[in-house]
Amino acid sequence: MARVRFIYGVKNFSRVFVPKLALLASLVAVAGFFVSFPNVFHNMPSFFEMTKFANFTLSAFLHTQLFVQAVFVGTIILFGYIIRDIVQVFQFSILQPMQIAK
Repeated sequence: MARVRFIYGVKNFSRVFVPKLALLASLVAVAGFFVSFPNVFHNMPSFFEMTKFANFTLSAFLHTQLFVQAVFVGTIILFGYIIRDIVQVFQFSILQPMQIAK
């Protein structure tokens, strides 16, 4: 029965996940139109220098256009919803109690 629940969850997962993934891809494409990602990555300090990386990220976010900020916030929110859907599918399919036939 657990396998049946897992397959049912995966089928529902694709129905819910694909539109959100398409919206996420379109938001990233729009951001790529306004932001030069190669230049950002070239100017970015190392990720392991946490204070410099945090200051750079905050400064880059605050000094960009309002539209790009809105796209970035929308992308983060949508990414959170995608993670939530993934967790719900696997919680539903794996953590359901199994009943033993008598």
